[in-house]
Amino acid sequence: MLGKLKIPVTGRLGLKSKEWQTLRKHCEKRDGGKKCIKDNADCYGAMHLHHKQPVKDGGTNRPKNLAWLCHLHHCLEHPFLIKKLITKVDSIKPKKKR
Repeated sequence: MLGKLKIPVTGRLGLKSKEWQTLRKHCEKRDGGKKCIKDNADCYGAMHLHHKQPVKDGGTNRPKNLAWLCHLHHCLEHPFLIKKLITKVDSIKPKKKR
């Protein structure tokens, strides 16, 4: 389970906090790996642990409220992340032709 570590049920957890990392490991084990839950998608790349119901709207940090989303689907769930995605794509430099 989550061991002896006390996980705050509400409120934001820092992405690098021991509590958040413990939740990530727990959810990865529960789900048999990091798999995007959207539309049976065959997603790849970075996976994000997403609050199904946002904490600001009364959601909790309990594992049952957490699900894996790929970076793209996570951006689509949170419009403010789309700007980050566009910035990241714009920063990719094309390979020089030989």
